Amino acid sequence: MNIRRTIKITVCLTALALSLSACASVSQEEKSADAESVILVAAPEKTTMPATPSPTPAPTREPSPNDAVPTITPRITFVPIPQSEHTPDSRGRTPTPSPEWATPYPEYTGTPTVEADNAVSIARLTEKIAVRKKAQARGSYWGYALPDEEYRILAEKGDYYQILFHGEKGYIPSRRAVRTEKSLRQEEVLQFTVGTLNIHGMNTESRLAKIVSILNAADADVVGLQEVSRRTQSGGWEDWLERLAEAAGYPYFTFCKTISYDGGDYGIAVISKYPIIADDGWKLDVAPGKESRALEYTRILFPSGAVHVFNTHLCASEMHLKSINIASMVHTLDATGLSTYVVTGDFNCSPPRIFRYKKDINFSNMELNTFGDGKRPKIIDNVLYAGDIVVPHVELVDAADTGATDHRMLISSCYQLIP
Repeated sequence: MNIRRTIKITVCLTALALSLSACASVSQEEKSADAESVILVAAPEKTTMPATPSPTPAPTREPSPNDAVPTITPRITFVPIPQSEHTPDSRGRTPTPSPEWATPYPEYTGTPTVEADNAVSIARLTEKIAVRKKAQARGSYWGYALPDEEYRILAEKGDYYQILFHGEKGYIPSRRAVRTEKSLRQEEVLQFTVGTLNIHGMNTESRLAKIVSILNAADADVVGLQEVSRRTQSGGWEDWLERLAEAAGYPYFTFCKTISYDGGDYGIAVISKYPIIADDGWKLDVAPGKESRALEYTRILFPSGAVHVFNTHLCASEMHLKSINIASMVHTLDATGLSTYVVTGDFNCSPPRIFRYKKDINFSNMELNTFGDGKRPKIIDNVLYAGDIVVPHVELVDAADTGATDHRMLISSCYQLIP
């Protein structure tokens, strides 16, 4: 038994030795293969990196003329007051909520049109001449054009130019003017001043002189006027607007009639120191029984480009009735398709009331009292602006003590940026 056990142990040890020898051989082959693999996928030679990587250069841009324009005042976001909550006033009256029919309607049904010309023909007068109502040497006329004044040529008829003269189509002999073609392309930042003033009617010499003094003190380039009596029968026929513009040094003006009053025309007007090359006006919706209102449009040609200027006078009534008038103004502005413009006016309401209907508009006046004794601030006269316009400064011309008008004149310094 011992001999057999010895033989078995010997055989097992021999087999184990052969197995270990085979494993060692296989392991050596694998190591050789691994070495070849490492050589095949050896890493590239190391490159020396700089100690401090160079920073990425900041992007650069060409300087723009718009960079010199003062920074715009931040817009204020108004939180609307819930219409469902109504607190009685000191007399115990509860405000009437806005009815459904007084809310903004989805689309404007009128057809306001605004010219989008890129160039215009201008006639510069060489002498004083009567602007006739027809292409003829004699007959009725609109008024006189003075030397060096410029008017847009609407058409050419024989020996006459048809021009835009104070909102009317008038005729002058072509030999009395020099014709030039002017581009409306804006090539630099356009700086101008715009004013708004409710003159509270005007049909006496004393009030005319007082209002002229206000306009002279303000010295604005363009002024929107409200409550303008153009022609009245009081003491004979008088074109008070023409007399005001001439006395205050504004050779260009246009008028938009809203109602007939005192046997003549009554409404809103724009006076300008620079040529008015386009004008129009559209009736605004009002509550039944309320006085007619309108939105006036002018395009004014400055040496560096043209500006779109609107003017209006909204109704004075309870807010649920006035909202019709505000909504009509907003939708008329939108319907013109313009994006950059200013709007002068007596809005008879504060900025939050208008902002409720038009979120993309800015207000020059956010705090200046323009009407009344100031005990309860009334921010109702304003210059609104939209698009590529910046208004860094606004001020009042207070002439309440003169008795010229019950409103204060608002002046806004404007910059129209290059689009």
